[in-house]
Amino acid sequence: MRKATAALPSTLFSGATVRKWEPLLAKQHGVLMWSLMEEAGLRAWQLFRERWPEATELTVVCGRGNNAGDAYVLARNALAEGLTVRVLQIQPERLLKGDAKIAQQQFMDAGGRFEVAEACRLAGASHIVDGLLGTGFEGDLRPEFLEMITAINDSGAKVLALDLPSGLNGDNGYVAEAVVQADVTLTFVGVKQGLLTGMAVGCCGDIVLAPLAIGDAMASQVRCDASKVSYADYLHYLGPRKPDSHKGDHGRIAVIGGNHGMPGAVRLASEAALRSGAGLVSIISRYENLPLIQAGRPELMLWGSDIADMEVYQRVSWGQVVLCGPGLGSGDWAYHMWRVALNSERPLVMDADALNLLAKNPLKRDDWVLTPHPGEAARLLGVETVEIQRDRFKAVRELQERYGGVVLLKGAGTLIYDGESMLVAPVGNPGLATGGSGDVLSGIIASLLAQGLPLLDAAACGVCLHGEAADMAAEGGQRGMLASDLMPYIRQLVNPQE
Repeated sequence: MRKATAALPSTLFSGATVRKWEPLLAKQHGVLMWSLMEEAGLRAWQLFRERWPEATELTVVCGRGNNAGDAYVLARNALAEGLTVRVLQIQPERLLKGDAKIAQQQFMDAGGRFEVAEACRLAGASHIVDGLLGTGFEGDLRPEFLEMITAINDSGAKVLALDLPSGLNGDNGYVAEAVVQADVTLTFVGVKQGLLTGMAVGCCGDIVLAPLAIGDAMASQVRCDASKVSYADYLHYLGPRKPDSHKGDHGRIAVIGGNHGMPGAVRLASEAALRSGAGLVSIISRYENLPLIQAGRPELMLWGSDIADMEVYQRVSWGQVVLCGPGLGSGDWAYHMWRVALNSERPLVMDADALNLLAKNPLKRDDWVLTPHPGEAARLLGVETVEIQRDRFKAVRELQERYGGVVLLKGAGTLIYDGESMLVAPVGNPGLATGGSGDVLSGIIASLLAQGLPLLDAAACGVCLHGEAADMAAEGGQRGMLASDLMPYIRQLVNPQE
């Protein structure tokens, strides 16, 4: 997790929540809305100066909302410090309103001038402040905004975005056409939930919160829309083991998967379960896979079967938790093994091909963790993948409502939801974009479940462990990183006291 992201508070809000509560809390605490704008602009200027102390000029690009007011306050402070300041405004012939109008007038009274926002005017800019669009933006960009966003990105300048990068939907992290690529984003009052998931991960740069005069009240008095979680939040589950404990105390897991030609997925998931602390792991797979699996990891117990007979049911029921899906494939064998898992009367982790079977044979239960990536989520909901990414928060809610249990929507800024608590885990890195990474994650989650963690905590802790291990593995470079590279780091992370 980036240092700036780790420093953010856990409370996350939608833009609508902030817009609703901002004036109410300001009134409650005797704070003028103009004072909040003045503070926001000043804090933005201070952050700009901290990041780029060498800057002698900046170009401020703004629209017509409150973000424009924040931008004008920043511009006035920069002008007072002796910088050469250029303000480019969308549709300058239309007057700003309210506090934004006051901020614009004060900038002009200080000797500043503004020009019409045109792409050509960004030529040669070294530092840009993006105040084009705020949290109220949704839908498609108007042509003049699209032109300026494209020009900002083509300029090669360092960019500070105010509240969120223009073009980004702060509620869900979706980008329709284009978005400002910021080096740093200063968000105000509360962290917007969409900044930490989906496409937002690639455009916000470092995210910094300026809580302003009402930020503490927002965090303490207003129910948040989501919560940021990290590895540190789950250390209390990873304390030392009792000196007299034995393998039976740390959980038994039955893993079902590994169809023809797919021993790797079930092997990775099962080894990850052991490395995460499970006492015993038994694999039920095709006969042909057993020698390959055991040759590489003799600590795994194996049972081969080409039919779902009573012996298979007994082997699966031995597990306190059942993980089904890695390398399961399709066809009759996969379907009948999937039914074995469903009939085991054990808590389940459903991953990979087990989710594709669930999409074809939908059912709902409370004792499982589902771990779809966006493509699998789309099949589970009967929509296109782009619809999942358009609003990941909506998608994970719909998945949980339809299928129950805990749903973990993988991707940049993984979401975990149990019907009540929405968790966002901004962990991991692009090195995880390789085959087998999801299998490792499912094995970690099954292991934590078997060790006694509740469903939601097992899923969230598993995601954070997985992401932290990926960051440690990526110190040698993200490109070429393998899922199996995470194993030694997983072992380290589940033993933090050492």
